[in-house]
Amino acid sequence: MCSKLRKTSIFAALITVLSLSLPGPGVALPLYLYGVDGDDDTMVRVDVNAAMPIVEPLGTVVSGGGPVPEMEARTWDRDLGRLIVVSNAGTGPLYRIRLEDISPPADIPASFVGNTGSIQIEGVALQPAENAYYGVDNTTHPPRLIKIDRFTGVVNAVVGDLEDAIGTDYNNVEGLAFTFEVPYVLYGASNPGEGPSTLIRIDTSTGTVTPIGTGVGFVNVECLVFAPNGTLYGFSNGNALGDHFITIDVGTGAGTLFNVIDAQSFDIEGCAFANPGIQVGIEASTWSNAKQLFKAP
Repeated sequence: MCSKLRKTSIFAALITVLSLSLPGPGVALPLYLYGVDGDDDTMVRVDVNAAMPIVEPLGTVVSGGGPVPEMEARTWDRDLGRLIVVSNAGTGPLYRIRLEDISPPADIPASFVGNTGSIQIEGVALQPAENAYYGVDNTTHPPRLIKIDRFTGVVNAVVGDLEDAIGTDYNNVEGLAFTFEVPYVLYGASNPGEGPSTLIRIDTSTGTVTPIGTGVGFVNVECLVFAPNGTLYGFSNGNALGDHFITIDVGTGAGTLFNVIDAQSFDIEGCAFANPGIQVGIEASTWSNAKQLFKAP
């Protein structure tokens, strides 16, 4: 009897703590998009669910006693619980970043994993079913779809050239992103010079490209990431036309401005949602354990 009362009291206390941490009715839970500014060697984040989203600088990413330069690609490794970033400096080092090490405005330590051997990996994304990193290597023409070892950073497979079914090359592909649900479709952005970007779908078994629509309507889309609700976010480094966060319709390939305060102060080269399935500061396992505790005899 005492055991059941104690467990009930613990569960009630947990519910109380959670209720205090959750927003009220009608208020969206925070959903943080983490980006890297390759020009300033910094990390930022944006709560895309906020009523007035704003870019929040987090700090300089550092490793080996200095800033990590030329950060170009970013993804989230859900099993490791780490943000992944690839630099195009030197031999293309790959790093991991722990969320608990982010404490603005202090420097953010990054752990070196290994070298990819490429100086132009412009996009990287985790394939959830395979637990494998896919990347795009723009050092060749046409670019190549590659696979990167999660634990060494080494490119361990070349999938194929990024060409469509009739052999048209898609150069300067950036911002890879897998859909959130099965069958985990891979998308990217083709950026031909200073012209408008094109959303593309990529076959992960061959590298074959299928263009979607006639253009995003924004130039230099340098990062892509899917939110849990299926919304595809991106960042357009528009240069003279301005820098903008956007959303993209995966059916038509058309982009829409997503208004974020201070977006034009940054050059977001890579972006990812960290813990995208958990939008508040509690792990899903905590709920599971609490329910088991409550049900235990």
